[in-house]
Order: sequence, then structure tokens, then C-alpha cells
Amino acid sequence: MLSNVTFPLPGGMRRPPMTQRLLKRAYAVLAAGLALGSASLLAADTPPPAADEALPIGFDVLSNFEFDPAKIGDPTEAAAIKTGNQMIPEAIRKLDGKKVVVGGFMLPLKLDHGVVTEMLLLKNQTACCYGVTPNLNEWVTVDIPKKYGLKPLMDTVVYFTGTFRVGTKLEDGTVSSIYQMDADKMEQ
Repeated sequence: MLSNVTFPLPGGMRRPPMTQRLLKRAYAVLAAGLALGSASLLAADTPPPAADEALPIGFDVLSNFEFDPAKIGDPTEAAAIKTGNQMIPEAIRKLDGKKVVVGGFMLPLKLDHGVVTEMLLLKNQTACCYGVTPNLNEWVTVDIPKKYGLKPLMDTVVYFTGTFRVGTKLEDGTVSSIYQMDADKMEQ
């Protein structure tokens, strides 16, 4: 029974309840037949999440492919890559417009009177702490309505739920992101 599944940490440490719930939900989806390399993230006989339930998706899936923006428009590529969307696996492109929950680290981009209105949700903290530029598939650009009054959080894994957008976003002719989210909920 899935309610009896636990995900222990070394040394008797405990995960926050939100992390535990997401892991159980993700485990349930995996146990039901999550097919990462297929045309669908869920097996054909697996019912999709309820309309009010977000699909948990992690950077282990979102960043599990090569995305090289230098290949966009390169005539030497075997198949002409026009927008970059062709480099994103079909299973991930099918998440476009779906309600998902993604966890990661916050890197605020825009603040309005101390409230975060736009941020990057990062796979890890290397961009913050070490100045390493993450790959384009290792972050999600998150738009946060000002009414939520989200204060910046550092060194803490946060989980955002919202409408997920998949596709290259260009700014000044350069790919600025391939994942975007209109957030409607945040949990720690």
C-alpha cells in the first residue's frame, strides 16, 4: 500500500511533510507506469491526475536531455533546428499548459517593494553560490502575482504549483528560457 511507503534519509533525518507528500505522489505515478522515454509521461493505461491535482515533475526529468541553443538555425545540423523546440523531448512538450508542481531553489529576478514577482526556479544552487550558468533545461522562469506577497527565500527548496509552459522564449534574439510557469501556489 502506498500509504505505508516511506522515504528515509540517512542518520534519521526527516523530510518536510510537503517533500514527503510529493515523493509519495511521484512514486505512485512511477509505480503506475511513468514512461520517461516514450511519447507520453504516463503509460496509456494510467489515468491522468485529477483536474485539480498537479503532476509532480522534477529536474531529473526536465534536464535529462541536451539543449544546445547554438544549434538553433545552424545549417550544418542534420535536421534544421528552427526554434529549439525540436530539441525538447515530446514527452516534456506535452506538459505545455498542464498544472504541475516543481521544486527547486529560488533566484529572484524582479522585486516590487521587496516582493518577488519574477524568479528562476533552479535545479541546484550553483548559479547563486558559485556563478556557474545552468543549462537552459535546469531552470523554470516563474511569474508570481504580486498579490501573493512572496518574500525572497535563500538556501531553501521551494515547490511551485502552476500552469507550465514549454517552448523557447526569446529575448533580444537569444533563448532566455525553455520552461515558464504562471505560479498560483508556493510551499516549502
